[in-house]
Amino acid sequence: VFANLHEADLTGASLAGANLSAADLNGVNLSGANLSGANLSEANLTNANLSGANLSDANLTEVSLHNANLAGADLCGAKLTLAHLDKANLRKAKYDYRTEWRRGINPIDLGAIEQKRWLRFIDRFVTAFIEEKGSSQIDIKVE
Repeated sequence: VFANLHEADLTGASLAGANLSAADLNGVNLSGANLSGANLSEANLTNANLSGANLSDANLTEVSLHNANLAGADLCGAKLTLAHLDKANLRKAKYDYRTEWRRGINPIDLGAIEQKRWLRFIDRFVTAFIEEKGSSQIDIKVE
């Protein structure tokens, strides 16, 4: 698959499970996008904005992320083997024990934060509660 989306604005797009392998996504804005389970292998994401994007369980093998912004992105379970991360911003990006990194990469040195299993469970529980109740405010009565 080859797609040329050079500098496209895909802010908040829902691309979960999409096949974007070998796509030219140079300079694309994917901030807040849902790319969970997407295949981005061999894609060019140089200078891309992926801040706050959901890349959980995505295939990012051999992806060029040179100078990309992944601040606050969800990389839990993502496969980043052979990914090029030079000058990428991973500040506060989340990863977990399933995330596969390129050999020699220490995600903590890049500013990423490891998600513990129990924190991920709590995050999902609170999100489901808010979606069901329609509010983030919780009334607690102490008697």
